[in-house]
Amino acid sequence: MKGIFLHYNSDSVIETSGEVKKVKMQIEALRLHGIDVKEICIDKSKRKDCFTRRIPFYPSSGRNLFKSLLKEDIVNCDFIYIRKYIIDLHFLHVLKKIKEEAINIKILLEVPTYPYDLEWNRLIDKPILWKERHSRNRLHKYINTIITLSNDDYIWSIKTIKISNGIDLAKIKPKIKKAQESDRIILIGVALVTKTHGYDRLIKGLSNYYESKPEREVEFWLVGTGPEWNNLKDLVSNNKLEEYVKFKGKKYGRELDDLYDKADIAIGCLGFYRVGIEYGSSLKLREYCAKGIPFIKADKDRSFDDMNFEYMLEFANDDSDIDISKIVDFYDELQNEKYVGDNMRKYAETNLTWIKEMKSIVDYIKL
Repeated sequence: MKGIFLHYNSDSVIETSGEVKKVKMQIEALRLHGIDVKEICIDKSKRKDCFTRRIPFYPSSGRNLFKSLLKEDIVNCDFIYIRKYIIDLHFLHVLKKIKEEAINIKILLEVPTYPYDLEWNRLIDKPILWKERHSRNRLHKYINTIITLSNDDYIWSIKTIKISNGIDLAKIKPKIKKAQESDRIILIGVALVTKTHGYDRLIKGLSNYYESKPEREVEFWLVGTGPEWNNLKDLVSNNKLEEYVKFKGKKYGRELDDLYDKADIAIGCLGFYRVGIEYGSSLKLREYCAKGIPFIKADKDRSFDDMNFEYMLEFANDDSDIDISKIVDFYDELQNEKYVGDNMRKYAETNLTWIKEMKSIVDYIKL
């Protein structure tokens, strides 16, 4: 079997792009399944592209996209896998030309986030959303299936293949349990923090918790940066929680591993409801699992929920404050089990790799 994997890069530094790293792992998994895959990456990181993609009738996908595909001999390809960028009239035209050139080719479209309209809430993004809404309901004429991380059976009248995100375990160092420096329970959240992370729910929960004069102390470490960073700092200051919430900033490599080693519970996304998402597939949760650190979350995730995964604690996917006492009880229950880290690592090896996740796509391509 032979095919093309087409994706777009919008990161100015491609070497550190999380999306590009994910694509590389997906392609490698397809190849390990015996599929001959040609990668095409279209760079959309230039400032000019950031402007032109918002012009109503300007081709967001690139004027020479179809010509570049023809050079790859699409007539002899069994499939083309496209990671969604912007769906506009030009993109539909490219799909039509592909189908005319290669009648039997299967076109697979990956939609990494769905629904996503609420994420484009800035005024500057409205032209893109207009282009999408004008075009995407015609995709069913050309797309054979949509790859989704959501729980939808159909998207835009197109049948889906449901997958979850995968990870490369070889690049994730297991957590080393270290002697505690204090009796505090350490929570850790590692992220480029946005409103969808919902860390404000946890901070408000900590405020409620300490108002009740608890015996157990709980501390929250925020690692990273992001657009919500300063808002969270203000929230901590207003609630006088500086002693219990620590902003660690960006950490990498050994420094980050050292923080993980000292932490007890990791924090997943708690605010997906803010963009209308019920089912997620967070890479960070998978990294937490591979490291062997129990975690909390609020969204549904098939990779854990369907298997009744026991090393997670789930809260409601809404605006309620997080009940810290439940996290304390969760931590205490885990102290009775000896091999938490080892069991979580084994679970990741069996259930959370890209080789496993891409199997359903390989089966569809070969059908």
